Amino acid sequence: MSTHSGEIVLDRAVESIIVGHRHRHDLGDLDALADSIARKGLLQPPTITPDGVLVCGARRLAAIKQLGWRTVGVWVRSNVSTRLEHRLAEQDDNELHKDLDPREAAAMIPGGASFMTLEKIGYLEKVAADPDQPEQVRQDAAAALVQIEAGAPVHPAYTRIRAATSTPAAE
Repeated sequence: MSTHSGEIVLDRAVESIIVGHRHRHDLGDLDALADSIARKGLLQPPTITPDGVLVCGARRLAAIKQLGWRTVGVWVRSNVSTRLEHRLAEQDDNELHKDLDPREAAAMIPGGASFMTLEKIGYLEKVAADPDQPEQVRQDAAAALVQIEAGAPVHPAYTRIRAATSTPAAE
């Protein structure tokens, strides 16, 4: 057991954790998460109040139950004891995380399609920086990169810029 800024880490019986009212009702497919937990262990424990009410980690808890675990390491947070603090913590946990952008997601998966995605992004970067390209093409490539960073798909931008330029394509 350890403490850190209002937090205690300890093992808890899975069935003793009270899920209570949640904003997220659809937990989605838990098979991949359960498989990850089975292979690598629990990377981030669920967070509960001192009374055992779940604050963060409903999907992880459901996957752990699916795996048949009887106990789980939890973070017990004393600074989320009131109903308002609990709701705000749940909201922050679900809304303030940042999804990977397409470049980050592609870089995490070795081989195949992800490599091609990185190649296409690299091509767009090359065009955006190439002084031999027409200014409008360079600006379009730079704008496409900004859109990709914001979550836009890579292939349509790549195809559009590829059609507008004479720079050799990513193979």
